[in-house]
Amino acid sequence: MKTSRIVRAALAVALSVFVLAFAGCENPFAPKGGGGGGDVEVQYKQRTSPENVIYNLNTAYEYMNIEEYLACLAEEFEFHLAQTDLDNDATLPEYWGKATEQAIHRKMFGIDPVGDPNDEVEDIDLTLTTITFAYDAGADPQDPLDDRWTYLMDTDLMVWFPNNLQRRADADVEFMFRIDPLEQGPEGETLYEIVRWEDLATGPAARVLPVTPDIEETSFGRLKASYLP
Repeated sequence: MKTSRIVRAALAVALSVFVLAFAGCENPFAPKGGGGGGDVEVQYKQRTSPENVIYNLNTAYEYMNIEEYLACLAEEFEFHLAQTDLDNDATLPEYWGKATEQAIHRKMFGIDPVGDPNDEVEDIDLTLTTITFAYDAGADPQDPLDDRWTYLMDTDLMVWFPNNLQRRADADVEFMFRIDPLEQGPEGETLYEIVRWEDLATGPAARVLPVTPDIEETSFGRLKASYLP
């Protein structure tokens, strides 16, 4: 009897440890989206480097989290469309600011309803890979607030819509970073933010992508412009 009670107690402890361990794990099958990552607990990094900001932007897009996305952008942020997109559509603005980004992504991430249900985004996959980066000390080398870091990024974006429609963008983009003048980390850490995002005309020439009837080639700019307020 004593041995049986010991065995049952040991099994109960082991089961409790297993349940607690599993409860702390992220569900790999939980859906993305919902404007805030759904029920998935997604980890974002402190913006202590441009690389961390890129990671957060990439993750925020995949989980369609508008708060984390906007946190990557400076208040004076500008998004500049590729010249080829401007040449092909004279109605497009040359650039827009953070308030427009917010309005666009409220629609794209499913927070505000869109007019055509076929424009509702079901899922997003995004991979941003740094190609090169450059540092500019600014006009005053003693003033860190005018420093700029420019990153040329390879883009691999796929967006899924109803009726099996997919839109794909692979043109390179350029991010310009600066030190956030309004916010620091909890222990006074320097934080970074994107002050300018520019779409470029072409993607990497080495990549050969299959042509599929259900996949529409686009760019970040054209995708965003379809949700302009």
